[in-house]
Amino acid sequence: MSDLNIAAEISKKHTNTIIIKLDGFIDGNTTPNLEGIVNKIFKRNCFSIIFDLSNINYISSAGIGIFTAFNSEVKKHGGKIILSSLPESIFKVFKLLGVNILFQFTDSVEEAEENI
Repeated sequence: MSDLNIAAEISKKHTNTIIIKLDGFIDGNTTPNLEGIVNKIFKRNCFSIIFDLSNINYISSAGIGIFTAFNSEVKKHGGKIILSSLPESIFKVFKLLGVNILFQFTDSVEEAEENI
């Protein structure tokens, strides 16, 4: 069974930006919980999100799909999503599916905070 731990905090540099740290597996079993949390953030009119993916072990096409949906919603509201600290194996999935061009990637959360 796959598990995904989710922790959200307000950026110390930008109070209108949320940093979401994910730990575990992003797949069809875990995306509904992630979607629920992000939708709550959207309802608070927060559309600047940094996802810290440094502890992601696996991402399925469902996981890629949920990030694509988040990105579309954020862009409608003039916001931005940055995917940060991806392990090389996770970045390769984005690249393989051709969706890497839709996102901004950074090597660290700090770098993402500078570019949000």
